[in-house]
Amino acid sequence: MEVITRAQWAQENDEAAQRRHGTPEYPYVGIYPRVYGYGQLPNVPEARLYVKKIDRAEWPERIRDRIARRLFERTRPILPNHDQDGHSSCWCQAPVRAVEIVNYLEGRTPHLLSVESVLIPIDGRRDRGGNPEDAIDQLVHMGACHQDLWPANEFDEKKADRRWSTERYEHKLIRFVDLRDYDEQVSFALHDLPHVVALEWMRHAMCALDPEIIGRNEVGLRMDNSWGDWGDRGTKVYDEESATAAHWGAWGVLLTTMRPLRAEGY
Repeated sequence: MEVITRAQWAQENDEAAQRRHGTPEYPYVGIYPRVYGYGQLPNVPEARLYVKKIDRAEWPERIRDRIARRLFERTRPILPNHDQDGHSSCWCQAPVRAVEIVNYLEGRTPHLLSVESVLIPIDGRRDRGGNPEDAIDQLVHMGACHQDLWPANEFDEKKADRRWSTERYEHKLIRFVDLRDYDEQVSFALHDLPHVVALEWMRHAMCALDPEIIGRNEVGLRMDNSWGDWGDRGTKVYDEESATAAHWGAWGVLLTTMRPLRAEGY
């Protein structure tokens, strides 16, 4: 299993990292720092929910017990990877992927959703990056249409099927939780639910799927990336230092329809 560390990434991707860090005019190409503090996203009270932490001593055993139901193995055959194709859309890619996964977990027919139907109404065609909190707000209030109505990496709204603007309301984010630290991130993942991670050091956002044992009871997180055929079927495992969202934000997706919550305790 390949495990990503910050030191390894810096060594292997120094030039690319400099490009991602941008210019004085546009200092953050992929993601921006979050604007609102923990649980303060306006008009979205669900952000103030609290996650039930699982003691670290229980993590290894719980991870071994859930191998057969890992999100990675359950969703990869039916939800192909997104590919942002060089655009600064990761801050929308990750939340949309999380909604797709929870749609499937709730028993809905699995479909790829259009990232552009979330991104363009927020950012137009500037392709300058953002923060996942903006995409989450859009998904809560407007939703995302199917990708067959608005194709991937098509930034011209006129080329989308006009039904996109009404169909998107069928795929809204109903409830999520604002995660405060790595313990909450792993605890949330152990409840078999995905969460969005904004990584300051990488200037990138991804969708965290599963906790993985990567050393002597050390636990990392498997990240679903939006770089197409990358790593192990579009994913790689990040160690704790690399996967901790800290103050840039992590958000767990709980519910995408009006059905009862599937995760006990939320």
